[in-house]
Amino acid sequence: MDILTFISNIVSAVIWPLITLILVKQFNDPLAELILRISKIKHKDTVLDFDKKMDELKVEAQAEGLASSVQKKESLVEKERELNTVASIAPSAAIMETWTEVEGAVIKLVLSKGICYEADGAAPYLALQNLLLHHRLLENKKIKIYSDLRKLRNKVAHAADYEVNEDQAAEYISIAMNLVEIIETQKI
Repeated sequence: MDILTFISNIVSAVIWPLITLILVKQFNDPLAELILRISKIKHKDTVLDFDKKMDELKVEAQAEGLASSVQKKESLVEKERELNTVASIAPSAAIMETWTEVEGAVIKLVLSKGICYEADGAAPYLALQNLLLHHRLLENKKIKIYSDLRKLRNKVAHAADYEVNEDQAAEYISIAMNLVEIIETQKI
């Protein structure tokens, strides 16, 4: 190997890492902003989009006392156990089933207050959310949590390639079932 071939091999081996370092240094702030705007990263079983949305939901839930364990009726404790068992096998299915518990609790609350509810075929969740707001059946922050739970459920239900793991489903279940307990206490 002559000296020119040797130098050429060294330069070709070093140039890409060097260019990468220069670019990262040059565009540090814009690159950081761009990374924060990424909405979904998927690698094997990890989905960061759901994690980001779940983290936002947990912050809201903590502010409303829904992230920690809420004292629940035994029937809700049992239902939460069942949902967590489902989550260990099929996390997406557990989220779907958990949402039916939330929606069912809201329907019962609306009907218990003597409010007429007719399910809108296209968007029954929106009709329920509007009733919650209009009749002030829940605080606005709890209605936002209801809405965020629905949005996460919809991503799981409708977005192609959208997967969640057992831990993510367990967090969703915990917050949702705490909200169900709060909703059920509003009927009194």
